[in-house]
Amino acid sequence: MCQFTTDAGVVYSCSTLTNLTSSGLTTNCAAPGQFTADQTCSTANAVGTCTIKLPANGATIIAYYYAPNTCDAAKTSCNATMASGSTVTFSGNSC
Repeated sequence: MCQFTTDAGVVYSCSTLTNLTSSGLTTNCAAPGQFTADQTCSTANAVGTCTIKLPANGATIIAYYYAPNTCDAAKTSCNATMASGSTVTFSGNSC
């Protein structure tokens, strides 16, 4: 499952979700303006990639950040998603 957040039709972040239940989806993907799509998130133009592993059920969220996000903003956002016990890793494109 893939979720996108858009602003005026421009995709600025996208999350690939693994093993998430609907309640887990609500908890971890509550940002406004998201919609689900049966598509693969493109890593080609991403400024940063954030991987969040949830300890309770082994679910994984991989969030890809796109422009107009900056790499620094993506890293800050990624680190802010740290839930208790979850593992968060960030990799940036040239940052």
